[in-house]
Amino acid sequence: MFRRLLAREVCLSVFLLIVLGGCVPALTLSTLSASLLTQFDSIDVDESVGLTLPEAQAGAAGLTEATFSRLDMDGNGILTRAELEAGAGTVPGAFTATVDVPGIRLNLVGMNELADGTVRVLSTATSGHFLHLTDIGASGAEESSTVEFSGMDLSRFYTIGAAESTGDGGFLLVGRYHSNGEDGASNQVYLRKTDGAGALVWEFDTMEEAEADDVQLIPLRNGDYLLTAGTTALRLFRIAPDGSQQWRVDFESEVADEDDVRIAERTDGTIEIDTHGGPYADRLLAALTPDGTLIPESVAGVEVEPETWTTLNADGSTFVFNASVSIDGNGALVSWTFSRHVELGSALWESSGLSVTLGGIVSSDELDGVLRTIASTIFTPLLSRDGQSAFLVGTADDGPFVRKVDYATGEDRWLRRALALPPTGSVVETEDGGLIVAGDLPVILDGVTTQVIRIVKINANGDGAALQPH
Repeated sequence: MFRRLLAREVCLSVFLLIVLGGCVPALTLSTLSASLLTQFDSIDVDESVGLTLPEAQAGAAGLTEATFSRLDMDGNGILTRAELEAGAGTVPGAFTATVDVPGIRLNLVGMNELADGTVRVLSTATSGHFLHLTDIGASGAEESSTVEFSGMDLSRFYTIGAAESTGDGGFLLVGRYHSNGEDGASNQVYLRKTDGAGALVWEFDTMEEAEADDVQLIPLRNGDYLLTAGTTALRLFRIAPDGSQQWRVDFESEVADEDDVRIAERTDGTIEIDTHGGPYADRLLAALTPDGTLIPESVAGVEVEPETWTTLNADGSTFVFNASVSIDGNGALVSWTFSRHVELGSALWESSGLSVTLGGIVSSDELDGVLRTIASTIFTPLLSRDGQSAFLVGTADDGPFVRKVDYATGEDRWLRRALALPPTGSVVETEDGGLIVAGDLPVILDGVTTQVIRIVKINANGDGAALQPH
């Protein structure tokens, strides 16, 4: 299940997805990676840290730039031993994979694990003409196909912000559509359910305007969903599995950025909302009963430091990300801590974070934007299925990292530097206790910048492709 709408949106001038000829044959790169590894010293003619495209082609006749880019996990134009070891699939329960369609720039819109353990990655093109499904098995082998949707009003200008495969084999789509009404043009939030063949099952239009990346869809324990909307003031809808609206609650307090809204369902079904997710935003704390009734005196203004982000947990505790910023002539140094609180003023534990150096950042507007980026990539803690751990994924000065901390004590269970980690777009814990990170990765093919999707699977022990102890 996705927790919030991914930051990128995909425009659909026509909400009709073109079938590109059915299934694409499964592709694995493990044999190629293993072959290049055995030849590494002999074909690395400049004796550098890795293989350039011409050097790799000397060891693999017919190697294309597109295939080379699939092995080049950090996109720097060099194949290192670590990348080839990762491609060879030498770590049990772990893999790396790349989703690409020749000539098309892809955007990640969803990822989830199917009942048989297959990881399904949902993506679509910037031009928005198809939805691409890629199923990845335990070995990293891929099988791709496309899907065509029907039953949509093609006169509307649609965007897809997120998509999800459902347990019945269908899809949930969330985004906006462009509407011209009496008051002029607007972008209204929609939620649509289709079957596995793309036929429309039901649709729900909020009639509320919002940006695509300002919408959240939160799954609840009984199968319902919470859907947020509203350009400034928060609108909250509870939607049943059949698409019917159970209730709607409007909060009139202005919210600076709805992507900062944190919502959690407690174990008793109570829904708590925290609208302070970032700097300089008015804060609203509220609690609702399962039937949408506001709990008295649950709305309160709370002052926190400008560089503080919070996230709510189902047991009533709160995760807090707090950034400390120091600025000199060379730029800004951001250090952060990660802690768990019973209330904001009562810490159960606190762990030191990692540092990020920001060269050339001088203005407060630039710093504010960078802090939001750091918080969104680092501070989306994912609780483990057993409730015993929390995962953090992000980037520090010495590169991308994955961190697993003990939920009760805050102590690190493991901390890994990740060579191959993509910019964070979606993080999912799998049934076997592993972690999958997926994100969009810009690459250059034939001199043209395009975008593929990189997926990294880490096993339950924190081992994976091109991972090292931090």
